[in-house]
Amino acid sequence: MSTSSKVIWIIWSLLGDVTQSSSRDRLAITAIKFLTTISMSLHHKLFEGEGVIQQICQRIVIPNVRLREEDEELFEMNYVEFIRRDMEGSDLDTRRSIACKLLKGIATYHKAEVIATVSAQILNLLSSFVANPAANWQDKDCAIYLVVSLATKKAGSNAVSTVVINVESFFMSVIVPDLQSQNVNEFPMLKAGALKFLTSFRSQMPKGITFICFLMWLSPM
Repeated sequence: MSTSSKVIWIIWSLLGDVTQSSSRDRLAITAIKFLTTISMSLHHKLFEGEGVIQQICQRIVIPNVRLREEDEELFEMNYVEFIRRDMEGSDLDTRRSIACKLLKGIATYHKAEVIATVSAQILNLLSSFVANPAANWQDKDCAIYLVVSLATKKAGSNAVSTVVINVESFFMSVIVPDLQSQNVNEFPMLKAGALKFLTSFRSQMPKGITFICFLMWLSPM
């Protein structure tokens, strides 16, 4: 095993053991940034092994994208600030955003594998939510966050696109139920995620659907 491989293995193992405590954020973010740099360098072939990208997604990306207790507390105390920070992308140095940047970095040379892996993980997360919404609602939030964060901007415009999921199908089956919910207090963070998805992919929605969805969102209030 080369020196580079040994270093990456050590960092990979370290990230698998780092707790979700905010006191470990700087360590986790620095380590993930290092892996991202390696993934876009001459050493990118270190990510080619069978199951490597899947393990990175399961052991590093998903745990760091998943909402933490402090995220929920911030939302409860100041949901406007939480949504603003999330939608404006001002959380550039959070675990969530850095973990998604790692996937984007790996996709530089291994795009097909990343797309296949992330698509499968999103389906697993949504299946987990369907099996037990009350206990696993964070899995759905994680799936939505992955879709939005991994979207790419189209050249010459602010519109975004994605090949990870079918946007219209995902919108109708995953997003609309949260917008249609008559219980405004049920899964409020999922509703925020749904609005972020709608805002991000509005250019790909059928004509008039964005306006109708915002009316659905406002009507229970």
